[in-house]
Amino acid sequence: MKPLRMWLGAVLCVLFVMAGAWPALGAPKKLTTVKVTLANPIFNPGIAALWIGSFMGWFEEEGVDAQFVPAQGEGQSLGWAVAGRTDITVPRPFPILFRAARGEDAGVTGVYVYSNQPIYEGLAVPPGSPIKAVCDIKGKKVGILVPNDAGIAFLARALKDCGLKASDVTFLPTG
Repeated sequence: MKPLRMWLGAVLCVLFVMAGAWPALGAPKKLTTVKVTLANPIFNPGIAALWIGSFMGWFEEEGVDAQFVPAQGEGQSLGWAVAGRTDITVPRPFPILFRAARGEDAGVTGVYVYSNQPIYEGLAVPPGSPIKAVCDIKGKKVGILVPNDAGIAFLARALKDCGLKASDVTFLPTG
């Protein structure tokens, strides 16, 4: 009878301990909110390593409520960071590089480069388009995100290799 009482007592102790700890185990974790602004109104697959964790629940597992906020270009995203409306911004690097090239303080805390390979190469055109290369776009309309889009600088440089100028195409902001 004594072993049964000891066994029953041990089980009851364990149950009481578990019952006391249960609310703490089931309580939702307090999350730290971090606003991350992307310089693009769509979630760019090129930086999926950054935002996919939100959909997978990985940030929550680490106690972070990552709120991804789309912006209309890097100018807006950088402006929000300067104004304190976002904690982190992920702009394309060109406004920062342009400021640094002029000797201005770019206000950058840290930089992470996703790729060491060129990522801005080529044009996107519909299938069957007569445009096969950058040199074929003289007199054409070229879609850009916003009027001060950094893509203009890339295209202007590529056009120079074709003997053309940026003014030889019409830049059309698409938002």
